[in-house]
Amino acid sequence: MISIDDEEIEVDSESVEVDVENKIIASVEVKTEEVEESVQSGRAARASRREKRAAEAEMKQVLEEMHKAIEESGLPPLPSPDELPLPGELPPLPAPGELPPLPAPGELPPLPAPGDLPPPGELPIPEPGDLPPLPDLPAPEIPVHCEQCESTFTARANKARRVKCPLCGETVRL
Repeated sequence: MISIDDEEIEVDSESVEVDVENKIIASVEVKTEEVEESVQSGRAARASRREKRAAEAEMKQVLEEMHKAIEESGLPPLPSPDELPLPGELPPLPAPGELPPLPAPGELPPLPAPGDLPPPGELPIPEPGDLPPLPDLPAPEIPVHCEQCESTFTARANKARRVKCPLCGETVRL
């Protein structure tokens, strides 16, 4: 934006010549590289701020879910960081002899007798919606032998039919 004698002129190109009533000629050189770099850095800064806000929101949500789970389980709430004692103020751990003894096998409640258990066919089968979700299991790994360099390595057994050897880069069929 250029202002000459209370007149504002927008500059959209690299070089502009302006002829005003007073016959003042102004030539303006705009370095587009600097403008593009500042635009890119502005975008990067905005993207960084967005990522930071998203991470903070996710951490806040996880913390709220954890506090909710603690409340539902009947456990006392977690203390806030300012309520925790400093490391030097913690009481010492009890010595092994000061711990209460474990119950003897005779003191434990007895297991039910095999006759008291219902037969396997009579146990209720829970509905699929009543079961908790399965944990994410890692993909099984299988051994792979590269004939080019005679090396053996492991690869995840997913839908891939070929993998690259990490040593020689040769494509190996599974």
